[in-house]
Amino acid sequence: FEIVANEECVVLSVSNFLFHKISILCPSIIPMFAEVVMSSLSSFLKNITFGFDWDNFESGANVYTQGMKSERIYIILHGRLRLVRENARGEKKCCWRVH
Repeated sequence: FEIVANEECVVLSVSNFLFHKISILCPSIIPMFAEVVMSSLSSFLKNITFGFDWDNFESGANVYTQGMKSERIYIILHGRLRLVRENARGEKKCCWRVH
Protein backbone atom coordinates (compact mmCIF):
# COMPACT_ATOMS: atom_id res chain seq x y z
CA PHE A 1 0.00 0.00 0.00
CA GLU A 2 0.92 3.65 -0.33
CA ILE A 3 -0.19 6.75 1.50
CA VAL A 4 -0.60 9.44 -1.14
CA ALA A 5 -1.24 13.17 -0.77
CA ASN A 6 -4.80 13.66 -2.06
CA GLU A 7 -4.21 17.41 -2.33
CA GLU A 8 -1.37 19.72 -1.41
CA CYS A 9 -0.68 19.07 2.27
CA VAL A 10 1.79 19.82 5.04
CA VAL A 11 3.09 16.89 7.08
CA LEU A 12 5.34 17.17 10.10
CA SER A 13 8.17 14.65 10.23
CA VAL A 14 11.26 15.35 12.31
CA SER A 15 14.52 13.56 12.82
CA ASN A 16 16.52 14.45 15.90
CA PHE A 17 19.70 14.44 13.81
CA LEU A 18 18.45 17.17 11.46
CA PHE A 19 17.08 19.38 14.21
CA HIS A 20 20.32 19.07 16.17
CA LYS A 21 22.41 19.88 13.07
CA ILE A 22 20.33 22.99 12.31
CA SER A 23 20.53 24.19 15.90
CA ILE A 24 24.34 23.93 15.81
CA LEU A 25 24.79 25.56 12.39
CA CYS A 26 22.27 28.35 12.91
CA PRO A 27 21.23 28.69 16.56
CA SER A 28 19.46 32.01 15.93
CA ILE A 29 16.79 30.23 13.87
CA ILE A 30 15.55 28.19 16.84
CA PRO A 31 13.48 30.92 18.55
CA MET A 32 11.93 31.89 15.20
CA PHE A 33 11.16 28.26 14.38
CA ALA A 34 9.65 27.70 17.81
CA GLU A 35 7.42 30.77 17.50
CA VAL A 36 6.07 29.74 14.09
CA VAL A 37 5.45 26.15 15.19
CA MET A 38 3.87 27.03 18.50
CA SER A 39 1.56 29.68 17.05
CA SER A 40 0.06 27.22 14.56
CA LEU A 41 -0.45 24.10 16.68
CA SER A 42 -3.06 22.95 19.15
CA SER A 43 -2.11 22.85 22.82
CA PHE A 44 -1.64 19.08 22.64
CA LEU A 45 0.74 19.29 19.71
CA LYS A 46 2.57 22.22 21.29
CA ASN A 47 3.76 19.83 23.98
CA ILE A 48 5.17 17.19 21.60
CA THR A 49 6.85 19.22 18.82
CA PHE A 50 10.43 19.43 20.06
CA GLY A 51 12.80 17.99 17.46
CA PHE A 52 10.30 17.55 14.60
CA ASP A 53 10.92 18.00 10.83
CA TRP A 54 8.39 19.55 8.46
CA ASP A 55 7.70 17.82 5.13
CA ASN A 56 5.60 19.35 2.35
CA PHE A 57 4.03 16.99 -0.19
CA GLU A 58 2.55 18.03 -3.53
CA SER A 59 -0.77 16.51 -4.55
CA GLY A 60 -0.15 12.95 -5.78
CA ALA A 61 3.24 12.61 -4.05
CA ASN A 62 3.94 9.43 -2.09
CA VAL A 63 4.24 9.99 1.65
CA TYR A 64 4.91 6.30 2.38
CA THR A 65 5.19 3.21 0.17
CA GLN A 66 4.56 -0.34 1.31
CA GLY A 67 7.83 -2.06 2.15
CA MET A 68 9.63 1.11 3.22
CA LYS A 69 11.30 0.87 6.61
CA SER A 70 8.96 2.54 9.12
CA GLU A 71 11.01 4.89 11.27
CA ARG A 72 8.57 7.77 11.75
CA ILE A 73 5.11 8.75 12.86
CA TYR A 74 3.36 11.19 10.56
CA ILE A 75 1.07 13.90 11.92
CA ILE A 76 -1.13 15.51 9.27
CA LEU A 77 -1.26 19.22 9.98
CA HIS A 78 -3.01 20.30 6.80
CA GLY A 79 -4.42 18.57 3.75
CA ARG A 80 -5.84 15.15 2.94
CA LEU A 81 -4.21 11.76 2.46
CA ARG A 82 -5.48 8.50 1.02
CA LEU A 83 -4.36 4.89 1.33
CA VAL A 84 -4.01 3.27 -2.08
CA ARG A 85 -3.61 -0.49 -2.57
CA GLU A 86 -2.41 -2.11 -5.78
CA ASN A 87 -3.75 -5.55 -6.70
CA ALA A 88 -1.92 -8.32 -8.60
CA ARG A 89 -3.06 -6.86 -11.95
CA GLY A 90 -1.50 -3.49 -11.08
CA GLU A 91 -4.85 -1.77 -10.55
CA LYS A 92 -4.87 0.82 -7.76
CA LYS A 93 -7.83 1.32 -5.43
CA CYS A 94 -8.36 3.91 -2.69
CA CYS A 95 -9.10 2.06 0.57
CA TRP A 96 -9.00 4.83 3.16
CA ARG A 97 -8.99 8.64 3.37
CA VAL A 98 -7.82 11.05 6.06
CA HIS A 99 -9.07 14.64 6.03
